[in-house]
Amino acid sequence: MKRGSITLYSCLVMGLLLCFTAAAIHSASVSAGRVVLASALEQSVFSLFGEYDAELFERFGLLFLDAGRGKSTMQLQRLTDHTEEYASYILDPQKKSVLPEHGLLEFHSQKASLLAYTLATDGGGTEFSEQVCRAMKESIPSAAAGTLKDTAEEQLETASGQENQMNKSDIHSARDLYEHAKNADVSEEDKSRMTADFSDAEIEAAEQIQLGSEYQDPIAAASSAEKAGILSLALPAGVSVSDASVETEDLPSGRALQRGVGVIPAHSETIMDRVFLDEYAMNFLPYFTDCSGESGLQYQVEYLIAGHPSDAENLKSVLERLLVVREASNFSYLSLNSARRAETLAAANAVCSAFLVPYLAPAVAVAVRAAWAYAESIADLRALLGGGKIPLVKTDASWKLSVGKLPEFLAEASSGIQEEGAAEKADASGLDYGGYLRILLAVKPAAQLISGLEDMVEHTMREVTGKPAFRIDCCVCAVNMELKAVLDGRELTAAQYYRYGEAA
Repeated sequence: MKRGSITLYSCLVMGLLLCFTAAAIHSASVSAGRVVLASALEQSVFSLFGEYDAELFERFGLLFLDAGRGKSTMQLQRLTDHTEEYASYILDPQKKSVLPEHGLLEFHSQKASLLAYTLATDGGGTEFSEQVCRAMKESIPSAAAGTLKDTAEEQLETASGQENQMNKSDIHSARDLYEHAKNADVSEEDKSRMTADFSDAEIEAAEQIQLGSEYQDPIAAASSAEKAGILSLALPAGVSVSDASVETEDLPSGRALQRGVGVIPAHSETIMDRVFLDEYAMNFLPYFTDCSGESGLQYQVEYLIAGHPSDAENLKSVLERLLVVREASNFSYLSLNSARRAETLAAANAVCSAFLVPYLAPAVAVAVRAAWAYAESIADLRALLGGGKIPLVKTDASWKLSVGKLPEFLAEASSGIQEEGAAEKADASGLDYGGYLRILLAVKPAAQLISGLEDMVEHTMREVTGKPAFRIDCCVCAVNMELKAVLDGRELTAAQYYRYGEAA
């Protein structure tokens, strides 16, 4: 029998080799552990964000994780608990793990921590705004969005120009002269303030217009009609106003909002984002002529513009603003159309002759023009609220009221009388009520518009979807999650960033 032997040198070499082999195996195990831990965290965070609020997405196209979980305060512990649970399916061999039951990697003491999270309302609603714009980008092509932007700018420029032209006309002085003439109190100073901007042809044409001895004062009729209130004047016959209201202190804009921790900045806004915000409001929120009939506020786009707590107040405020837009447009038409100018002068002649001051007619004609524009604007609003269309710039074909019928129309309007079906006498072309709302939205500051959208989204989620505790400032859109686990006595750490709509 032969005896084996080994030298001391060989023992040392083999010892070193065994140490290196053990170290390599341990290093490989740790490296593999880090990869598995990172993969587990990535998949668990992805699964966590898969719990987005489905109703919020279906109704508004917004992807947010409701951290409130049916409560009015954030349940952050549930976020980390769910992350740990999802990760355990990969890390825990005893929990239906995808790894072999007895593998080299045995993790213990998994612990998830939320390093940072961003809420929908952080940064003045920039995260909310980004989600809104993303929802619209998926439904509106870039070319169409550019067309919408150009159209909005053109409409604003037209409306602004009409308003400036009306402001240049000294309507206030014309009304003062009218009041002095009416009270037989015309002074030399009044006479010196007279300005005549009528051509000889217009003066001659006015003299040929016969309005009759029974022609009533349209300026007085307009003043009387104004006292009736815009809702009484503009609503089509048989149409009622919603009585819904909301407690503004319960809305995001009326309370102190919860804030994220270590907020992750959103992308910077682009010039097209404002177009998307306006279009989102018109596509996802109800307004007077496009009500859903669901509970809660019915005129939500009007709320974005006016910001009042009730539908009636919001509609009234919006109609008052639309009245200004239409008055400017109609006054501009009357000021530029030679035939209409002659008609206003004829009406002023009739009024001033009754006051025995016919020489004031050229100046008082401006006040008549304003009264006529006001009456035409009331007719316009009735048509818009009835579902019709009114062009932003009037023409002879789209003009409705004659100067002869002007006092009669105003008298009926102030008394609440309205011809059935009058609302349908609208133009086939032009802007509908929603189109005019877009003009009012376009001049609304972006920050206020975003705040209003947050209010209405939260309000609808509470009133319609049966989630009375839903809060938009509990909605998470981005996190930075950390996961720790022990492998072979060594603690390993992985971190994962995730934001909706953005690659991890």
